[in-house]
Amino acid sequence: MAKKKDPIKEEASMHKDLKNFEISVDAFGQIQTNMDIETIKAFLDKNMDDKKINKSRSSEEE
Repeated sequence: MAKKKDPIKEEASMHKDLKNFEISVDAFGQIQTNMDIETIKAFLDKNMDDKKINKSRSSEEE
């Protein structure tokens, strides 16, 4: 029988503001993180574009 290889654990590249961020889903389907949700929301607002807002703005300009 072929021996299964152990998966190599590699750290994902992360933004410096999210260093040590961990997220998991428990047995009941609840998301658990080690950061406050407001901190995560502030990071996303600062660093991500909202496609729906940008789409509505471009259609208004036309």
